[in-house]
Amino acid sequence: MTKWLLVSLMLLVLQACQLPLGEGERQRDAQIRVEQQAAAQALLLERSRRIEVEARKVEERAKESRRREINYLLLMAEQALSSDRLMQPASDNAYDWYQQVLALDSVNAAAHNGMRQITVRYVALAQQYYDQGLFQRAHQMLDGAGRVSASPSVVEALKQQYKLPPAKKNEFHLSVKALAARGELINDELIAITNRAVEAQSRLLIVARNDEEGRWIYRQMRSFTQDYRLRGNIQLGERPKIVLLDLET
Repeated sequence: MTKWLLVSLMLLVLQACQLPLGEGERQRDAQIRVEQQAAAQALLLERSRRIEVEARKVEERAKESRRREINYLLLMAEQALSSDRLMQPASDNAYDWYQQVLALDSVNAAAHNGMRQITVRYVALAQQYYDQGLFQRAHQMLDGAGRVSASPSVVEALKQQYKLPPAKKNEFHLSVKALAARGELINDELIAITNRAVEAQSRLLIVARNDEEGRWIYRQMRSFTQDYRLRGNIQLGERPKIVLLDLET
């Protein structure tokens, strides 16, 4: 009897354990799950906010670093421009400094204005050299303006303005390319000029780019004469030429 009573009680306990939860317990479980989900979501939001804040700080630091770099490059460019270091030397010139700014900020107004100022300065230097009679140097300045921002049509128009004046009848310009080669072509030019000098019994003025070049021209011309002694002086100039001083102009 006792044995069967114990078995019956155990069965009742097992059945009680398998009974569904009451309404109150279900509500508490649901509330716990809601709170857990809310806590997890809050944690995710806080983590996301921190990441966003840190990302903004990194971006701001990067912007500040780029701003400082651009300001430094602009300062170097302005110093080079004020010293007429327009495209030379290679390690420190206004053009390269402004190019570096535009690589960081393609619409930087100061850099674009600086490029225009380089062009303006090249044109001003061309005018200065033109006034000094240094026409080849003036043309080089205009070429520089074209490499920066001046259009080819503008450069060509300016070159027409700064074109070489026509040579006088007693002036004989030498081919720079032939003179550099010092071969038959330049000798042919010098022979013809030497013959004119001998015919006119004229003194010479040799304009050369350096003293060595002037002495070489004189030696060559003297070697083309036999009885006539050439007399003349050497003068340094930008464009090589020979002036027959006693030839009527």
